[in-house]
Amino acid sequence: MCRTAGQDRSKKSLQIFIENPKNQRVIAGLAQPSSFDFDIASGFLATVCKEIPGIQSWENLYRRVSSLRNCPNLSEVTSDLRRLLNTMKTRDARAGSLVATHRQKRKLIVECGLRQKSYSVADILSNNIPDTIPPITVLWRERSDSDRKIRRYTYLSEYEGPEQLTGKRIERTTDYDMIYLHNDESHIVLSGSPDKFEVELMALRQVPTGDGLYSEGLMSFLSQAVDAARDVRRNIRPTHDGVMNQIGLNMGPRHCRVFGAAKSFTKKLTDEQMISHDHDIIGAVSVFWAICQAILPEDIRSTINQYMEDEQLPALQTRNVEPGSGFTLHIKEKPFFFPYAPRAPPEAYINKGYGAPTHTDPTYCCFALAFIVRRVIDRSHPARQGAKALQDHMGGNYVDVRLGVIVASAAGTILAFKPGEMHATTLSHGACNYGYAITFSRRLADGYRELSGEKKADYFIKSEEIVSHA
Repeated sequence: MCRTAGQDRSKKSLQIFIENPKNQRVIAGLAQPSSFDFDIASGFLATVCKEIPGIQSWENLYRRVSSLRNCPNLSEVTSDLRRLLNTMKTRDARAGSLVATHRQKRKLIVECGLRQKSYSVADILSNNIPDTIPPITVLWRERSDSDRKIRRYTYLSEYEGPEQLTGKRIERTTDYDMIYLHNDESHIVLSGSPDKFEVELMALRQVPTGDGLYSEGLMSFLSQAVDAARDVRRNIRPTHDGVMNQIGLNMGPRHCRVFGAAKSFTKKLTDEQMISHDHDIIGAVSVFWAICQAILPEDIRSTINQYMEDEQLPALQTRNVEPGSGFTLHIKEKPFFFPYAPRAPPEAYINKGYGAPTHTDPTYCCFALAFIVRRVIDRSHPARQGAKALQDHMGGNYVDVRLGVIVASAAGTILAFKPGEMHATTLSHGACNYGYAITFSRRLADGYRELSGEKKADYFIKSEEIVSHA
């Protein structure tokens, strides 16, 4: 039987793949039960299926490799693939389906609201948003310095009782013209008029949109990833309340400008542990990004996406995880692997109980994004007791100072805000928010702009790098 040109090309692609020493090392590592990593195995196979026609499973790969001839180290690779195939079969037999099925992933996508119809602010104003988007209340509000003039680096408090914080400048929000965006209702804050408006802020609630099994598991995964980051990563704001960790690209300390992936870990961990932690955070931030791309109005999304396109920004990566696409979520002890989903932008933060005084964050992109995944109240705190006890929605809330808006924090809140405007977080008084933020700092953008085209290419996936998760 004559071979077709397509079959010859496929065989040649497979031979080139197998002859690659890096791919041989990955296969050899996966073949050892002690070093087997399901995420790496899944990502490896997904990339093979994409690059080499006709391969759809580990069995396909093993059979095709076994048929090759005159390939260096072929016997070792074939033996490693056979052991890897046996490992996969054993794991499947012992634990059933270890990886989420296509149906389970689709269920998660639906519960997270990732299959939304696009809409705009004009649709909100005309009450024409998709049925799957919860109702959004429109608030018209103009920025003002006269009614809400608060100095930079001032701590804001919603508490009417005596403050425990000493040596800090504190102002009460009740002394100013402030309005609450309550935690049970989505809002968009606009300035101007219906004919000529500007989006100032948006708070979407109950995200993910459902109370399903997988969305509940997702929020648990996101919360656990915050706790893990607090335990093993550096707190980059040690003088502020709570903890803020960074992941992705940065410019290093202010006294030493060095562009590159942030040095994040403070505890001595193995390479495998650091890679696992990084993949968890990349997955957490990337699903947050995917949700924002699905449920925010086009006006906000297009502003952010246009900025990323203009700057040609790379995707989220770390010192331990190379550039690429795809991410994994661990839900109900099952990995949900999305090999071709785009990752989040390159700069992200993880927060637990974090609070800051009034400040601005210089940026070239007018919007930043935040996601609160959990909120816990310590009812033993003095401010939560007595006649002047704070209500549950108070404490640890985002404030846009000149806009005069306080966003009541709640789990499942996605916030699009303007970091260049004066903002703060109110004193927590026993409230602890778990969350993530995606920002576009001017300092990082300036450093990235200074790189040559060749240096910028280092932060993108290379066409010759077949393995994206190895």
